[in-house]
Amino acid sequence: MHNRGGASMVLNLVCVCVLLFLYGGNAQDTLVPAVITFGDSVVDVGNNNYLSTLFKANYPPYGRDFANHQPTGRFCNGKLATDLTAETLGFKTYPAAYLSPEASGKNLLIGANFASAASGYDENAANLNHAIPLSQQLKYFQEYQTKLAKVAGQSKAKSIIKDALYVVSAGSGDFVQNYYINPLVNRAYTVEQYSSMLLSSFNTFTKGLYGLGARKIGVTSLPPLGCLPLARTLFGYQENGCVSKFNTDAQAFNKKLNAAATSLQKQYPDLRLVIFDIYKPLFDVVKSPSQYGFAEAARGCCGTGTLETTSALCNPHSVGTCSNATQYVFFDSVHPSEAANRILADELIGQDLIVRGTVFCTDNGGALVNITAKSSTHLPLQEASIHRLKHVEEAGIVSGLKMDFVIIGENEYDLAWERCRQLQAEDVVVKGKVVGANKGGVVAVVEGLRGFVPFSQISSDTIVPAIITFGDSIVDVGNNNYLSTLFRADKPPYGRDFVNHQPTGRFCNGKLATDFVAGTLGFKSYAPAYLSPEASGKTLLIGANFASAGSGYYDKTATQNHAIPLSQQLKYYKEYQSKLAEVAGQSKAKSIMKDALYVLTTGTTDFIQNYYTNSYLRKTYTVEQYSSMLISLMKNFTENLYDLGARKIGVTSLPPLGCIPLERTLAGTHESGCVSQLNTDAQGFNKMLNNAATSLKKKCPDLRLVIFDIYKPVYDLVNSPSMYGFAEAGRGCCGTGTVELTTALCNSHSLGTCSNATQYVFFDSAHTSEAANKVIADEMINQGLSII
Repeated sequence: MHNRGGASMVLNLVCVCVLLFLYGGNAQDTLVPAVITFGDSVVDVGNNNYLSTLFKANYPPYGRDFANHQPTGRFCNGKLATDLTAETLGFKTYPAAYLSPEASGKNLLIGANFASAASGYDENAANLNHAIPLSQQLKYFQEYQTKLAKVAGQSKAKSIIKDALYVVSAGSGDFVQNYYINPLVNRAYTVEQYSSMLLSSFNTFTKGLYGLGARKIGVTSLPPLGCLPLARTLFGYQENGCVSKFNTDAQAFNKKLNAAATSLQKQYPDLRLVIFDIYKPLFDVVKSPSQYGFAEAARGCCGTGTLETTSALCNPHSVGTCSNATQYVFFDSVHPSEAANRILADELIGQDLIVRGTVFCTDNGGALVNITAKSSTHLPLQEASIHRLKHVEEAGIVSGLKMDFVIIGENEYDLAWERCRQLQAEDVVVKGKVVGANKGGVVAVVEGLRGFVPFSQISSDTIVPAIITFGDSIVDVGNNNYLSTLFRADKPPYGRDFVNHQPTGRFCNGKLATDFVAGTLGFKSYAPAYLSPEASGKTLLIGANFASAGSGYYDKTATQNHAIPLSQQLKYYKEYQSKLAEVAGQSKAKSIMKDALYVLTTGTTDFIQNYYTNSYLRKTYTVEQYSSMLISLMKNFTENLYDLGARKIGVTSLPPLGCIPLERTLAGTHESGCVSQLNTDAQGFNKMLNNAATSLKKKCPDLRLVIFDIYKPVYDLVNSPSMYGFAEAGRGCCGTGTVELTTALCNSHSLGTCSNATQYVFFDSAHTSEAANKVIADEMINQGLSII
């Protein structure tokens, strides 16, 4: 559940469950003076709209069935459970998102919402997702109290704080967006240990809230995590229905949560604390949707309903979005629809809430109650006496996981090679034009003849002593495997066509362009990821790779994605120099660093995962201004690299950004072609990049600096794929090929993954396939001969 799915539905229960606390003879129109909410996307009403995070719901079709038919930041087509709760309690409007302009003046009198999509009890998970951690939500609440006192006066503010209803909904994201997909976490903790850690955070947060005056607190349980469409898509390949292991985990957590609540109430006798059981109601709706008026419970309404969540994937261009969300339990792949929220509210209200009968439904004024077997009546909420909910547990089955791998072979070139073999290495390199390469040598055009020249005819050694690489996911060979980040490629089908049939961290089915370049230059093995154990001893003699998926020229791009910023990559390089000197000796190490080939590939992420998705940046900078800032950072980095001894540096241009499948999907141009504006942006940046290179070479006369133009070869591949032997250039091989990116979405459970990636220009929705990388590498070699 992105975080939430079921959770959100049940909050409606909160609505009446709340009565449990509320009932106290309030003379006002509402049963409580205010509703104050903390948590994740299940209850976020727009705070993330004001954050630099991927977890937003600020584009249609989110909000299409809301009061104003506009997206508000709610992860739903319409109202959240907390909205329905507020209505049931008599509120005419909803407490505002605290970070929004609406959270001011008299609006503060009815409460505030501090929830942030992708937050949770695990502070690290919230920070990883650039959400608002619960600790910060609590600080905002303290700030709110001060503002409230200015508006209402000290005495009334204190009364509001004491009598308000507090709702806490968190925990789902901790599991679905962190524990289950992050090996650094799931290898460090068992599920039981991680649950205990979350419960400790829950205790701390609740005590903090109590210390600030809260006395009526409702906390949602975990929903059946294994029934979320996203969980079923990514992990449910062994089961036809819900993922039983995840449901078992949720039930175990909920049991501990109830025990923790009991303990807290014993510590604080005046604390009214209720655990809202959202597990059973949601489980029942998913298992028997038709009984509740639904037609679909296994997938969401938005797009395919199997992967789409947040506006990055669920947006106006999502192909297949349903026209009638009332038939769907889920709106996207993790969050319930408004219709489901309403049904769950009714169902939950019926769980022994009212002493005198069974509740069938509610409205703003009260509840329709079955008092006897044959009669029913409308009971005003002020006259209702509410019982606490009973926790119901259900058994689950634990299942294991399985992964598969595949590989393809390399292309061989054999044209007029006898003629080329007769030429000396120097002649071939100087007088000929290299047009391709493989592990054995290069394909060159010499004296009008195209031929294969073995490396043995060029040099008995590698052409450069080492290759040292900086950048982003285009050249990351595994550094992100050792980071706590969502940007990883450490699971199949990534790596399925690599030498060892294993995922290595490369965002590709096989080799990267830089791997082919290394082979062309005579290397028998590849420079290792610097953070890996392999980056030690004599292995350092052939170089190192410092690249990190999600990084960019702009350090904030990297920190937002929990990648390694270029500034840190440079620090790692300094560290590498010291290690190299220990292995090779000071003199040889200096020679290696001087003659090594340095490759810098970055910039794409700065645009597609930062500028284009960050409204703050777009308001602050025009594309030209943002590009200029990035160019300035590129120049600073290159000068620093030069000062550290680098003399042969190749920097890749931006590719045609508008031809990347993910961007075509988001812009809705999948069938009509590339997004022209994005390509124009890339061309504008590349022109600046070439000018910067010219300036740098004038400033540093002994610097050999080349800009590898990858824009044209990729553009040609996309627009004339058949000329290069490709059948598909509009989408990637993995899954649908339109949105799948990183192992969170491109994995062994991705439906529709192709069997032969050699026919695809792209492997996932943003990264080129090994076959395409071969073409790009050939171009890089051609353009880089002057520096090697």
